[in-house]
Amino acid sequence: EVLIPYFDACREDLDLPIQQRCLLILDVFKAHQDEDFLSLLKKAGIEVVFVPAGCTGELQPLDISANQPFKRALEDKFTDWYASQVSTAMKDGTPADKVTVNLELS
Repeated sequence: EVLIPYFDACREDLDLPIQQRCLLILDVFKAHQDEDFLSLLKKAGIEVVFVPAGCTGELQPLDISANQPFKRALEDKFTDWYASQVSTAMKDGTPADKVTVNLELS
């Protein structure tokens, strides 16, 4: 419902024939390896290449171009938040080695 219409629209936008093969780069997440899913993609002219486990940060374009800066910004925000929690506790008199920060997500 998403990938095949997307690839069809890309073919049309690029004025390519509907038979033009496409390439989809995926990590080895179990759901990506489902035989029915892969068969459906193959029928639609979409070739799948799997990036080996642990290599997506080096070989998967989206991880390099978009996800990496996002993850870095998220880590920076967490570091700032954590530091402010520790700083507040220390200002309230808690010794640095006794500061605890609640990391529960609830």
